[in-house]
Amino acid sequence: FTMSVLEWKNVDQFDLITVNSGTLQAINADITSHCCNFNQSISGTNTTTVLCDSNGFVHVIFENDNPKPISFKCHNNVKKSVKLSALTTNHLLTLVTQEDNDIFSYCIQVYDLKSLTKKDKTTCCISTTVIASTSAATFLQTAFIESDNPIPVFAVGIGFEKGDLQLHLGKIARVGGGGGGLLLNFRRHIIGISSINGIQFEGNTKQTDIKTYNMFVTCIDSIYCLTLNDKGSVESKSVLDNKKNIYNHSCTISQPIGSDSFFVAGRDDAIFCFTCDGRGPCYAIGGKKEFISWIGHHLIVMVKTPFDSVVICADLENKLIVFHKRINNLICIVGGNNSYYIITKVESLNIFRLQEQNTANKVQILLANCMFDNTLRILERSGYADSQNESYVRLQYGNNLLTRGSLNRAVSEFEYTIGVVKPYDIISKLLYSRHNNYLKHYLWMLLKSKHNSVEQNKLYERCFHRETLSLRIQQLWACRSHICDFQQILVRANTFLGLLNKKNCSESMISIFQDTEEKDILHFFQEYGQEFLAINSTMILQTIKTLVLNQKIQDILPFLIIFAEQNEICANLISDFTNNHVNCDGLHYYTLLLYLSLWQNNKKTSQQIYKYLQQSPLRLNNILIICGAYCFDIESENQRNDNADQEALIFLDKNIRKNRNISSLLPFPSTQVKYFRNFTVEKFVQNLKEADDDCQTIECLRDEIQTNKSSLSQYTFNPIEFRNSYCDICRQSLHMPSVYFLCQHSFHIDCIFYNYNTKSSIKNETFCLICDKNKYNSIINCDKIDNSIKPSDIIS
Repeated sequence: FTMSVLEWKNVDQFDLITVNSGTLQAINADITSHCCNFNQSISGTNTTTVLCDSNGFVHVIFENDNPKPISFKCHNNVKKSVKLSALTTNHLLTLVTQEDNDIFSYCIQVYDLKSLTKKDKTTCCISTTVIASTSAATFLQTAFIESDNPIPVFAVGIGFEKGDLQLHLGKIARVGGGGGGLLLNFRRHIIGISSINGIQFEGNTKQTDIKTYNMFVTCIDSIYCLTLNDKGSVESKSVLDNKKNIYNHSCTISQPIGSDSFFVAGRDDAIFCFTCDGRGPCYAIGGKKEFISWIGHHLIVMVKTPFDSVVICADLENKLIVFHKRINNLICIVGGNNSYYIITKVESLNIFRLQEQNTANKVQILLANCMFDNTLRILERSGYADSQNESYVRLQYGNNLLTRGSLNRAVSEFEYTIGVVKPYDIISKLLYSRHNNYLKHYLWMLLKSKHNSVEQNKLYERCFHRETLSLRIQQLWACRSHICDFQQILVRANTFLGLLNKKNCSESMISIFQDTEEKDILHFFQEYGQEFLAINSTMILQTIKTLVLNQKIQDILPFLIIFAEQNEICANLISDFTNNHVNCDGLHYYTLLLYLSLWQNNKKTSQQIYKYLQQSPLRLNNILIICGAYCFDIESENQRNDNADQEALIFLDKNIRKNRNISSLLPFPSTQVKYFRNFTVEKFVQNLKEADDDCQTIECLRDEIQTNKSSLSQYTFNPIEFRNSYCDICRQSLHMPSVYFLCQHSFHIDCIFYNYNTKSSIKNETFCLICDKNKYNSIINCDKIDNSIKPSDIIS
């Protein structure tokens, strides 16, 4: 199955913290290779990072021991830089250097870094091996398999460009800095025909007579799983994936919590998980993945783009993106076990730590986004599942479900708050009669938990009485002959409904609403409007009309929703409302829709609708659209009114003759307006064409605005770093006020406006003088800019 990760909600739960990297300033050469590990100790988790530069130096950084890097140079390698490096959990560092650029001969050296943690700070090379190949080395991986075993298995795999692999697999008895040695015995295996860019080792959990191990290998266009015996021979080989048109870039072994591990491969289109038996889940993250790490619940991915790198951290359990940031000049990401370091280089190396926020901050962020399920999982993961914090989250979750109408789920959440949250806070939300069953269920759970009081016991009994009353009302409603009994029950249920027993119900209701606000009137009709409508619809209509006339109702639309199924009542109400209020042109469309609906049901005549259309201020084009939707023809009425049109023409002719500016167009007294038909039609067609051109111009301007908005959004969320320190015109150091262009050119503002004044043709334009191919480059003003610069060309 495939999950689109970038469609998950983005909730920041990690902070990018700058680490004091002053001790790394001495590393000026380019980094050619890097690796890291993490190991568990009594003091906690320690991460060791190794950086190899182009001068042949190896820099070792211990996270919890000494932040200052310890540097040394490879033995017997004065000039060559390290091409590949790998580090095991017990600090065995393996380096691969190429002996000669023209000959594919490689020197493999193994160092024991444990001695670096001692006072002497010396390195011990415990193994040196030279191997020959027919192509360039592309990937190195080392691992201790069965590290809990007193004699673990040491595995070294080197992948090459033509798809072959050099493998060492064997047990070691002793590795140390006191002169102990290690003999590497490599075997060559043909894996595929394309370049190998990933190797991972894993212990085989299957019970067999011969001890075997799994080795996953990724080539550019395929993925393999090899079963190895304890001597390093291949027992079996299976192809897990062979998509030729989509490339693989990086891989890792996942370390999830509470489930089996996966081999994780990053391809152009997505991240795929595999076991030795086949494919597992898939996470849709596009782009070239240069780094992947899956430890616990978090998947860390670094995606390379043409201009920068994007670091994404996804919480796979909660399906959230908890970190998403674009980073420039990113060299690598190192670390593990929820401790990640991002290394960048501008002029010197800089280290940032990707640190997870504490549980309290994460809970606050998730609650602010109404993500209650995720919040509960975070609390359970952090060990706070049985605390007051969970009850508080459950209360907020229940309130949210209650507002959304999910009463059953809301009460289920309220149950978890019993004993922590005061029962009144829950009961007060469920006192409506329509919530009686849910209130009864909550009170029953309260009685079971023995956190109840005497008053709550009585309330539980009242719920049964109210339920019996509701059943009685339903029975009487089903039998309409007992309408008098029904009225008496309503009188006992609510004092307002006693109005039904009075003769002048409408007048009595109006008198009650004299000092009532509009929202209370609306609430009353929402609660009892349908019952009143079933008994006396005329009284309801007259009451609302009177309230509209008395200005007690200013917004009629909520009342129309109550009686949405009664088109005739709604039409009368809205018609009366528009007659008594001004600035309600929008309601005429609702009136027309209701009239047409009644016309379809033969409750309105065509003549009534024609008469309404003549009096309404609706636009003709909207009338045609609405009438067309209801199949109502208004052309026939226009034909009936030909005589009226003739009278209108005569009236128009008389008035035109009174106008001096137009009467001169009539050469003879007998000339009539109807003879100007062709002239007026031509003018109307011309105006229509001009209107169409204006509409196209408006659409073009809208597209341009949308493009500018997209550009502005891109500049807002993708900050640009300006590093120029001198003016590109006078070549002097920059000082305020200065102007920085997006093309990375910068000028003194005096210099740039001096050039504008010398060129009159571009005096009113502001663009980079060097990049004149794009004269509308946006600029960022670091101080005050002259008014001649267009505001649309500046990013504030």
